[in-house]
Amino acid sequence: MKKLLVLGMMLAGEAQAAGPFSWATTGSTGTVDEDSTSLVQFNGPYVTFRTSCLAVIVGGISCEVSRGTVTVRYRVGRLNNAPAFSLTTRFRDGGKNQRVQLFVKGVDLTSGTESIVFTFDSDTFSPSSDYQTQVTSACPLQLDFDRHTYYVEAVITNSRAGSSPGLETIDIRGCSTL
Repeated sequence: MKKLLVLGMMLAGEAQAAGPFSWATTGSTGTVDEDSTSLVQFNGPYVTFRTSCLAVIVGGISCEVSRGTVTVRYRVGRLNNAPAFSLTTRFRDGGKNQRVQLFVKGVDLTSGTESIVFTFDSDTFSPSSDYQTQVTSACPLQLDFDRHTYYVEAVITNSRAGSSPGLETIDIRGCSTL
């Protein structure tokens, strides 16, 4: 019995050393670009545009959603070197004049060269006033954690009144096949 317990602990240790097959985060856990601090708002897992409300003498309360571009960055922890990875995200893009873009960027550990590995664009999907989940097709991400470190740069744009575009989750997951 003790031998089985020791063997189980050794195998568990090897699995942890290999690294996880997925990485996920919520929109509210990223690092906000200093140019975006006056525009951004966090609420639970969400990152959206700041909403300002004023009490109006006649008519009650008047609220307005900020407009502009918010940039938030998320460090991607080391993942097991799977043959390929997919990206799943949950976001809100209400349509015209709103957009959520995710850029998976790699930085070469030797040269420091930065490159865009993959781009997600909410404008390629139907707009919705509700949050929606979309998955990239066919595992397009090729990530090499032995030679690069990675981060996701989220760029959220709003140039209209109404509900705010937003980002709730990002998930990068290893695929079993290419």
